[in-house]
Amino acid sequence: GCSIMIFFGASTLFVKFQLVYCASKAALDMVTKTSALELGPRGIRVNSINPGPVVTEFLRSMGVDSQKQQDKAYETMTETSLMKRIGEPEDIANLASFLASDDAKNITGSINVSDSGSLIAGDSFSAADLEASKK
Repeated sequence: GCSIMIFFGASTLFVKFQLVYCASKAALDMVTKTSALELGPRGIRVNSINPGPVVTEFLRSMGVDSQKQQDKAYETMTETSLMKRIGEPEDIANLASFLASDDAKNITGSINVSDSGSLIAGDSFSAADLEASKK
């Protein structure tokens, strides 16, 4: 069997004044690795997907109500990603499908980042960016 956990990909970020948030995200990576260690002997693979920005309703849930504000926020995220694109839900679904398949039978305890290169680009979409997009 397999288990796939999906957590926002901020586990390697460090953001000023966000100690608890950052620590909890890093802890979720350890949940994946420890679960893989504990469940592996039973033949259960455990992996996680840590997506970066994905075009969903998350901005609206964070209080960015107008379409203009959302478009501006997505534009900023796109500009700061290495590949100059934002993920689509299908990108995450395809990765999950792969991890659940027999093609991934040798993968366990893995943290799989799907973020169009946002983390390695050196810039990330921060809380300050979100606040700026509301103006």
